[in-house]
Amino acid sequence: MTKSADIILYDLPSRHRGEDHLSSFSFNPWRTRLVLNYKQIPYQTEWTEYPDLAPKLRSLGVPTNEPGTAFADYSSPTVRLTDGTMVMNSINIVSALERQCPEPTLHLDAELHGPITEAVEGLLWVIWWDALASIPRGVLTEKSASYFAEGRAAYFGTSLDNLAATRGGEKAWEAAAAPGGPADKLKDVLTKHRRDEGPFALGSQVSYGDFVAVGLFECVERCHMESYERLMGLNDTFKTLHEACRPWLARDD
Repeated sequence: MTKSADIILYDLPSRHRGEDHLSSFSFNPWRTRLVLNYKQIPYQTEWTEYPDLAPKLRSLGVPTNEPGTAFADYSSPTVRLTDGTMVMNSINIVSALERQCPEPTLHLDAELHGPITEAVEGLLWVIWWDALASIPRGVLTEKSASYFAEGRAAYFGTSLDNLAATRGGEKAWEAAAAPGGPADKLKDVLTKHRRDEGPFALGSQVSYGDFVAVGLFECVERCHMESYERLMGLNDTFKTLHEACRPWLARDD
């Protein structure tokens, strides 16, 4: 592989900001983009449409995801490091970037990203269905939209609109907000380890766990504003954290 002055981030494009400006939307790539933006590491984005992702990464010699660890064999985010090494999966990427660029640290040694990931995923699969159905209609480019809708329908065994009708809506938000439920669990893990006053899971210090949660918040905001407003209304902690991370969300391309 040829060397590059910049890291290359293979991301999924959206038309969130209009047909003439592709931008990031998906929660997993946002985790990596937040790391790159926070650490101010130079990078280039190589937009890769959903149907092109597996062929491109396979051609670059990227090993597949381990069975049962991801939605597909190949996934975004994937990065090419400056030495040509290809790394797929957000936790593998942040570990590599912490070794390559240890300051400013994202405190992986605090081991908050595991519990926060678990809590984020617990909330995601309760409140995600309305936003998911909107992705092919209002977020993706034409090339990716049908591929996404058909692939997810095959995976879930029904259409995205039917998933929204049967799993989304008011009942989803009631389940999310139930005492001791998914929203409470995420709030607890985002606040119980604080060392001082501050908006982040460690207080005034940012950690990678914060970016795991904010990746979800940013994705929902870009995909389905009504769901985003309901999500932020579940607990003030979510909005405070999202706003604190806005400086590292500014670059989305």
